[in-house]
Amino acid sequence: MQACFRAVVRVGRARRLATGVPEEWSSPVREDGAQNPAYRPSGSDLMHPFGALMVGAIAGALFVGMFTLTQNKWKIDDVLGVWPLHGLCGTWGGIAAGIFGSQSLGGLGGVSFTAQLIGTGMGVAWAALGGVVVYGVLKATVGLKLSAEEEYEGADLSVHKISATPDREVSW
Repeated sequence: MQACFRAVVRVGRARRLATGVPEEWSSPVREDGAQNPAYRPSGSDLMHPFGALMVGAIAGALFVGMFTLTQNKWKIDDVLGVWPLHGLCGTWGGIAAGIFGSQSLGGLGGVSFTAQLIGTGMGVAWAALGGVVVYGVLKATVGLKLSAEEEYEGADLSVHKISATPDREVSW
């Protein structure tokens, strides 16, 4: 996805340059002229479009397979698929940038598989540490589980005070 985003950004950048706007004044995300510090490619901008297509296809299969496994076999309640999508597919994308960015696979080169692997590993470690800290604090202070009655009623009704099912709404 980042490779597709970078392609769109390059088209926009070419249009800005053609109109005479200096590149250092513009940013693909911010409109105030300041450079966005988060706008640093991970190497996916160096992939050949076919390599980016392969990365996306593998990530799609990985997401569907792991989302299904998480929900049906492991019975983990991750209805939005946050872990398979951002966790696993993001990890795959970080590593794949080091693979498909190489010149031998049609990429522009300049990206190191080892650097991508180390950076991705550090990102995973940081996310895991942050998750342990945040959920540890939440568990110690307010708890993470609903009571049996709240669970039966559902979080929509018991926590948020709204109903997710129209048939349970009172008709006025």
